[in-house]
Amino acid sequence: MREFRMPSLGADMEEGTIVEWLVQPGDRVQRGAIVAVVETEKSDLDIEVFDDGVVDELVVPVGRKVPVGTVLALLLPPDAAPVAGPVKTPAAAPVAVVEPRPLAVHAEEPRPHVISPMIRRLAEDLHVDLTEVHPTDAFGRVHRDDVERAAEHRAAPPPAASVAHRAHRASPRARRLARERDIDLSGLSGTGPDGNVVGADVLGAPERLPVNVATAAKPERLLKRRRAIGALMTKSWQTIPQYHLRQRISMEMALTWLDHHNAEAAAESRILPAALLMRAVAVAASRSEDVNGFWVDDHFEPAEHVNLGVAVALRDGGLLTPSLANADELTLPALMAELRHLVARARTGHLRASDTTGATISTTNLGDGGVDEVTGVIFPPQVAIVGFGAVRDEPWVTDGALVVHRVVHATLAADHRVSDGRVGGLFLASIDQLLQEPEAL
Repeated sequence: MREFRMPSLGADMEEGTIVEWLVQPGDRVQRGAIVAVVETEKSDLDIEVFDDGVVDELVVPVGRKVPVGTVLALLLPPDAAPVAGPVKTPAAAPVAVVEPRPLAVHAEEPRPHVISPMIRRLAEDLHVDLTEVHPTDAFGRVHRDDVERAAEHRAAPPPAASVAHRAHRASPRARRLARERDIDLSGLSGTGPDGNVVGADVLGAPERLPVNVATAAKPERLLKRRRAIGALMTKSWQTIPQYHLRQRISMEMALTWLDHHNAEAAAESRILPAALLMRAVAVAASRSEDVNGFWVDDHFEPAEHVNLGVAVALRDGGLLTPSLANADELTLPALMAELRHLVARARTGHLRASDTTGATISTTNLGDGGVDEVTGVIFPPQVAIVGFGAVRDEPWVTDGALVVHRVVHATLAADHRVSDGRVGGLFLASIDQLLQEPEAL
């Protein structure tokens, strides 16, 4: 009998709540299969099983919060016969977060669509019946766009509780922004065609307006996420002696090469500048072990590979830092593809447990927001984080001549217990050098 335990989904995680089981006793599972959804203080995560086998018993019921390491389910060996006799399921927790789905009576019955708690909350806000939503995902997962599309095409008028968000005609983006910011659309004047409320109207709202009942509970989830982020960052500042470096890097060679590459590539194979920067960080980190690893038990443990943490801003507030495993071994196109999938999973509430553990060094990039420079805060137990701002035209001296180059400001926050300014400077210089030879990346 194998035990499937509550995994640690980050250095700051101590417990988690089972939100949904996606398997039943008798189901055969393979290593890496998603079997449950777990709620942490930061987000809801898809949890993968670590062994092949047959589900024998679900030990922890939906709605119960348990510490990391708690046995969640029991697995029989892969060659075991399916479960016979009464199905062993856990007793329901006193207060369930999500109703457990009915157990299948016949093996041939179709499995229900996979719906994350975040999507369930969105459906409740929009008063959409999820049984009538048809997912476009090949794996049967319901995404935000599926729910919003169903809301747009719903023939029946919305219930009275949602009138505050529906009283005025508004674009889908405006409605989404209003939900995220708890703004009552009925208090806004539209500047779009025919007086429609558009995204700019919501973003320009001078103050938070009264909210409807459906969105009133939303800030609590965001507050929990902010508390978790705050606790981790406080721990970082209180326990890590951080030093900071900054370097201007010419992106002229890199972006010229990238422009030529993307001009010849298919749309789905084009590479973003952010991926180029991340690839340079990963390769440079593989050559500088003093910035790639963990500080644990009062000593430094260098990592064998570079698992690159990527700070991702969430649409409903806060951020997560999932990781690109073995980023130093990925080709640039492969890293770009993995990055697309990782960000999509983070923003649709479908991150996997393996996405959130094991980052050996992190990056943060606020260039899309027009920020010139960002200095990150180290995520314990990591020992370094690299930040990038926006790429801008700046004066640059080349062979004694003053020219204009596209330039990015790179920063490094590193742990003084492991390295010093010289090591950090050589690391940033390595990133710079790699970006001057982009074809080698």
